[in-house]
Amino acid sequence: MRVSKVSLALLIALLSFASALAAPSRAPSAEITCPAGSCKIYLSLIAVPGTPQLLAPADGFASPSLAPMLSWTPIALGVHNIQVSSDPLFIAGTNMPVDVTKTIRQPIPDRIDTTITSNLKGSTLYYWRVGAPSPQGYLYSPVRIFTTPPKSSGTLPIATNILAPKNNSSIRGTTVKLQWQAIPGATSYRIKMYDANGNSVGAGSDELGGSENSLLVENIPLGTYHWKVKCMNAFGWGPYSPEFYFTLY
Repeated sequence: MRVSKVSLALLIALLSFASALAAPSRAPSAEITCPAGSCKIYLSLIAVPGTPQLLAPADGFASPSLAPMLSWTPIALGVHNIQVSSDPLFIAGTNMPVDVTKTIRQPIPDRIDTTITSNLKGSTLYYWRVGAPSPQGYLYSPVRIFTTPPKSSGTLPIATNILAPKNNSSIRGTTVKLQWQAIPGATSYRIKMYDANGNSVGAGSDELGGSENSLLVENIPLGTYHWKVKCMNAFGWGPYSPEFYFTLY
């Protein structure tokens, strides 16, 4: 019996189709999306936070003051650490007269001015830095240095006199106005107020500009308090005034 050519071709086609269905499937080949030799692999890097920027005094500055202002830029929210030391290793102790903190809140300011609240030693090389908070602890800025002038190169302000309230005064109410004698050449005044247990009273402890000579303290509990004030000029801080006492009743 003869098989026509058409029937034979159809039979071959059917056999080929069945063979293709029975063969195991293969994964598609990878698609090349860039020319050979130009493909690169990029790995994610861990973000490393920055450190505060020190603004002033400039590195190597010869300060005319025994208590120069420290200016810096914070880079994060949270507690920052400001340190000044005559020891380049910043080991805690008498060689580190400044070791204070400043809490930064929103909005993050462009500049922070930190006042050194007591005179540094004269004719001394100091190192300073600012640390920003991180999960690993403080991340400190690069260190800068400055030198202080000889103590004999300038004149510190004298102790100011307290004007009001008079010592051992009794005042009705919860408000008191602290007043002191203005000192010529003053750039700022620092006021410290304490309760009967010697605890600092925040509302009565402040630093004011040199043109001010009074501080209104409001809404404080009845009781006995004592306070003092000192003046700063371009060369540094003078001594505190004698402490005066008053009672609110």
